Amino acid sequence: MTRIGCTIRFVGAIPSGRRFAAVRTATHRAIAEAWVATYLPRHFAAGAAGRYGYSPRSPKTRRRKQAQGRPYLVEQGELERSARASAPYGIKAAPNYIRLSVDAPPYITQQRRPKQPDYPAEVFDVTSPEEKDLMRVGEAKAAELLTNNRETKTVQIG
Repeated sequence: MTRIGCTIRFVGAIPSGRRFAAVRTATHRAIAEAWVATYLPRHFAAGAAGRYGYSPRSPKTRRRKQAQGRPYLVEQGELERSARASAPYGIKAAPNYIRLSVDAPPYITQQRRPKQPDYPAEVFDVTSPEEKDLMRVGEAKAAELLTNNRETKTVQIG
């Protein structure tokens, strides 16, 4: 799980609780959409192993899988195809969290054995510069929504 936070500054009137929850939900959705559009494809590009800190698969792994008659999934791109196709539809944004559901091959969710790579981390890791960019996306979206705040409050007296 990755935690990304952003600072929301109020200019003018403070919105109602319901309006503020809607702004936070829209901000979370914008962050998730930016990650899916910009950063998810980078996990499958050349040089991703060095950028995200996971080890590339060894030639020994390829030979072992071919000898067993199993597909070498990294080369075939099954994970990339399923993750990139399902990620835009798996965004669940709420005022307090973002959940991103991605369809993936079964080996992603299986319990890890010793010396086995951390597959979910390889797909969902976020580097600190990326985290800062996503925070800027969230802050820009919140600022845009709050500057257009023309909400009026009705108070009943007596």
